Amino acid sequence: MLDNFGPNRGYCAHNSSVMLWTPTEKTHRISTDFGDHVMRELHGDQDWIWRVMSDDIRCFLPESAQSYKYDKLTEDSSIVVFHGDPKQDKVSDPWVAAHWR
Repeated sequence: MLDNFGPNRGYCAHNSSVMLWTPTEKTHRISTDFGDHVMRELHGDQDWIWRVMSDDIRCFLPESAQSYKYDKLTEDSSIVVFHGDPKQDKVSDPWVAAHWR
C-alpha cells in the first residue's frame, strides 16, 4: 500500500489507491467480511483494509506515487493519486487530460 497523504493520516496510515497483494485467507477477509457494519464504524474501505492487514502491510517507496492535492507534480510523475476532490476529470491541467483515459 501507499502511505496515506497529508492530513488523511489521521484516519488511516495507508491509502488504498495503489495496492498489491498475494491472495491469502487474510486478504480474502477484506471482501468477505466487509459490509454496512464496517462502513458505519470506519471512515472507509482503506480503514478496513488497514485493520485486516495492518501487521502485514509494507509500503511502496514514497516517491512511487504522488498526491495531486499535496505534492508538487510534473509531467514526469509516474503515479498520481486523485484522492478525494478534485477528481482527474475535473482538473484543467493539460497533462492530466492528455493521460486520463
